[in-house]
Amino acid sequence: MLIQLAERKDLNWVREQTSLEAIAVRLKADLLTRYMPILSSGVIDGSSPPGAFVGHYGYPKVFVGPLIPPIKGDTKILDTPEMWFGKDIEQIVNFRFSLVRGKMPVNVHTATDPNRYLLDLHDLALSRSSVEVDAQFTKKPRMDIILSEDVQPFGPSATIETLKVAPSASEQKLERPYYDGDLKSIDGMIELYKNGVEVSRIQKVLSLGMLGVQKQRKIVPTRWSITAVDDSLSKHFLRAVKHNPPIDKFQVYTYNYWDNFYSILLSPDNWSFEWIEAFLPGSAWNEDGKIPAILGDYEPYQGRTTYAACGGCYYTVRLAVAETLHRMQRQASALILREARPGYLLPMGVSHIRESVRAALKTQPTIFDTFKAALTFACQQMRIPQQIWTMNSVMIREEQTQPRLNQFFA
Repeated sequence: MLIQLAERKDLNWVREQTSLEAIAVRLKADLLTRYMPILSSGVIDGSSPPGAFVGHYGYPKVFVGPLIPPIKGDTKILDTPEMWFGKDIEQIVNFRFSLVRGKMPVNVHTATDPNRYLLDLHDLALSRSSVEVDAQFTKKPRMDIILSEDVQPFGPSATIETLKVAPSASEQKLERPYYDGDLKSIDGMIELYKNGVEVSRIQKVLSLGMLGVQKQRKIVPTRWSITAVDDSLSKHFLRAVKHNPPIDKFQVYTYNYWDNFYSILLSPDNWSFEWIEAFLPGSAWNEDGKIPAILGDYEPYQGRTTYAACGGCYYTVRLAVAETLHRMQRQASALILREARPGYLLPMGVSHIRESVRAALKTQPTIFDTFKAALTFACQQMRIPQQIWTMNSVMIREEQTQPRLNQFFA
């Protein structure tokens, strides 16, 4: 599972560990072996995907910088989650820990009048392809391991002393909203999405303060920009979705990826949405647990006004569902259940959840005439019993207690 695995016994070693801290120790050891020559030199010369990361500690003064691998060529896949789908988790860990994070403290308001360093990062983010970057660090990179359910992991990090970004051709789709200082950020996001720009890249340019009315632009910490884009785009689609007729039948989609199992139940009703995730004992965030750790949140037709209790995954799944219904020109009530099982050992950010739900909704659903039958089927695919899901679900309890109009005219 870790960097450059040669044998399956390495995977077994990880499964024997009881905490993410133990896994991080092993990762650090592997990173030190792999990067020792680079880390000792304090200089890295490689091709950025292009990639960048903005931290959140110390806000409004945060660490901002490029992600640079110690290799040259086409490295786009290293920081483009949409390209990872279908690859195993070992490959993704390899991708992510190949990236060295350069960083420099920058005030978030600098985006209104970018300095040279931020403009270099803007040029990097606008690039049509991978960009050669030469970074000199003040000290050799530290072996910090970032493990988060919101953002993808990455490898060593260090404060940048000097940064050189080679000239490269810009992606024209990104240029127009970037140079339009009168365009609101949400309108810029929508334009980029409609022009086929990956969601992850939209999140990146928002994070670097490249969207919005010029005098109001801000650098946005990466974990916040991910949720902001997912939230904004899903709301955009839902405004249209809510004017569409409901689907005709109950639909259940199931999917398994990286030992995360999903059951998606779409009901022929007005829009509502619920996301419930369960981390089984032995999985990430529940390594030592004896029972599943379950959390989730819900929104009615009118939407929600508070931040979802389960964090960024709620918004990224809502985007996947909203864009699918928008393409179908239908609306539905959506219940999504996720089980993270013991094979899911390392948190890999929310992007793989969005891509999994997108993939699930492209499969052929199983059709049912009643909610009861659809729910029974959806829960039969899971390891957690149906009554546990019911105890944790607003939507299921409401569906079981509130009669439908068609019951009176059947």
